[in-house]
Amino acid sequence: MKKYLVMVAALALCCTAMAQEDNGAKGKSRANKQRCRLPGSMLFYCPIMSRIKLTEEQTAKVKALEKASNKKILAAFKESQSGGEKRSDYYQKRGEILEALKKKAFALLDDEQQKKHQTAQAIVERHSKGIDKVRAEHYKALRAAGKDKKKAAGLRKEYKQKVTPLRAEMYKELDSKIGKRSVPVKKSKAASK
Repeated sequence: MKKYLVMVAALALCCTAMAQEDNGAKGKSRANKQRCRLPGSMLFYCPIMSRIKLTEEQTAKVKALEKASNKKILAAFKESQSGGEKRSDYYQKRGEILEALKKKAFALLDDEQQKKHQTAQAIVERHSKGIDKVRAEHYKALRAAGKDKKKAAGLRKEYKQKVTPLRAEMYKELDSKIGKRSVPVKKSKAASK
């Protein structure tokens, strides 16, 4: 049971580390149209799954699972928009869908990959405590800043300065104990010039 809980917690942390990709309503006011943010691919954004060497077959299966999950998330979002459902109900459904995705993706791993995943998860959990503390302090400070845009901008810069070395330390440990990312990090347009 403990092994299962660690696995679920690890996969949950993967999704929190995943970047968000915009799915619609570009250029429109948030007040006019809410947007549904779908999670980015765990194969690329997850600090654990991106380091586990998946076979082509496993990769294809994970992509198919992600596609199906994203369709379910989008359907739940549309339902919450049209049916007057509470926002918390949508987020609960979204969480359940993502949890099911994580379990199915973990089940695709062979024994060696699962061991690597669990080791990586322990590393992520250990480092996430510090990152989560910095994030909580940041959100508290942002709420206190209210509508002061200059102060909020300064707080975001300060947050980035605090959290970047914490994440770098976590990634360095993951690289040394699990391996380098098997999916290359995308370069920004400015870096590629």
